[in-house]
Amino acid sequence: MKTHISRRLLAAGLGLAFCVAASAQDSDERKAEKKVMVVHPFSIAAEVSSYEYTEPGAKTDGTMAGFSLQYLAARSSLRARVIYMTSNNLESNIDGYRDRDGYHPPEKRSGEEHRFYDWALAVGGEARLGGNSSVAPYIGIGYRRFLDKTWDLSYHNPERKQECLYWPLGADWKLAPSRNLRLVFNTELDYVSNCGTRVSRYREYDEDAWGDIEDKASTFRHEDGYGIRLSAKVEMDFGRISVFAEPFYRYQNIPRSKAKFVEDSNWEVHPVYFPKNETQEVGMKLGIAF
Repeated sequence: MKTHISRRLLAAGLGLAFCVAASAQDSDERKAEKKVMVVHPFSIAAEVSSYEYTEPGAKTDGTMAGFSLQYLAARSSLRARVIYMTSNNLESNIDGYRDRDGYHPPEKRSGEEHRFYDWALAVGGEARLGGNSSVAPYIGIGYRRFLDKTWDLSYHNPERKQECLYWPLGADWKLAPSRNLRLVFNTELDYVSNCGTRVSRYREYDEDAWGDIEDKASTFRHEDGYGIRLSAKVEMDFGRISVFAEPFYRYQNIPRSKAKFVEDSNWEVHPVYFPKNETQEVGMKLGIAF
């Protein structure tokens, strides 16, 4: 009899202990879930940046403005982004140079127009690092189209269209100090390939039968380049939506193009190429996610 009572008490004790442990674990899980911020997959942001485009002997800078769109799936398995930036009030500074007509002093132009479009699609995942931190690496493919619409077309101030494919390799480093606050640090390295620049410009050595300078257009293929993107986002969740501020830095380096040999009206052959160019932005995004 005592043995049966002892067994029943032991079983009851084990059952009670299991229930308490399960309840504690469930409570811990609920607490952990409360610390994890809701991920809103769609976001839209206004962007403004201090912009600089440089070539050897020339620099264009000023303020760019635009917007960005992003989709981020659960656990960062799929992401897509679109960026559009433009300005029609940039300033160009051209160093002094010498050609067959003699020496041309340094020149400054205002009212230059630059704009670019940027699309990217990537896949990845997310892993916990411990506590409320995680990392979400990704890899993908992107396309960037840059336009320079100059109002004063000349040999040393060409109109250009540059199109490049790039391969982003990056990661989001996430930290959630509280249920309603998330910090996201993004690091990305872009391998830029298959890049070409179409240029419309006047060449001093190209003249027609009447001795007038002809308007020429040509496409140049570049060697592979690279880009760097860094940002730090502070996001506050309000339930259905969240708002965020995100300072960023973007840089792209495109090497000099391969040379092309062009024959002028006097049957003389000249090697021409498009110079190395660099683009960098330091700016801020302000947006909402839903």
